[in-house]
Amino acid sequence: MDKPEQFIELMFVPTEEMREVKAAFLAKAQDNPQIDMDALSLAQVLKTVNHTKLTHWWKQDGFKEWFANSAEWRQKLEYAIDVGLDAVMEIFKCKDPKSFGAQVRALEVLARLANKEPARVKEVKVLDKDVQGMDQKQLDDFIKRNLHLLGEKQVG
Repeated sequence: MDKPEQFIELMFVPTEEMREVKAAFLAKAQDNPQIDMDALSLAQVLKTVNHTKLTHWWKQDGFKEWFANSAEWRQKLEYAIDVGLDAVMEIFKCKDPKSFGAQVRALEVLARLANKEPARVKEVKVLDKDVQGMDQKQLDDFIKRNLHLLGEKQVG
């Protein structure tokens, strides 16, 4: 769909250095209740990660909005998954017998992601999960009942 000529779309594209600074900030800010990403200020950012170029970057169109978007990685991940699913669908549509191996591998991945794959490991039953809450008599009884697991004969 064409856009009207008077419409100009600006897209902020961060540099690698900007990405590194944002990652450092988010790592420190995520556990800081004093930082509100919706009302983020340059002063808060500088206090958290003091980088010499931040003041200059803050003035660039789109930088502040990009920097404050803490969900960016999730948005990219969702987009990548969407594109990947489209690619998998194209693999499934291919009728060339040479693609059948790729189709099986793609199906295995999708089944795993959708939790439709049978469990590969049997559930392990842990006999001693309640040991922490036992008193001395209960613990002695538990040991006597389970000596056979160690190849020992049960006592009385």
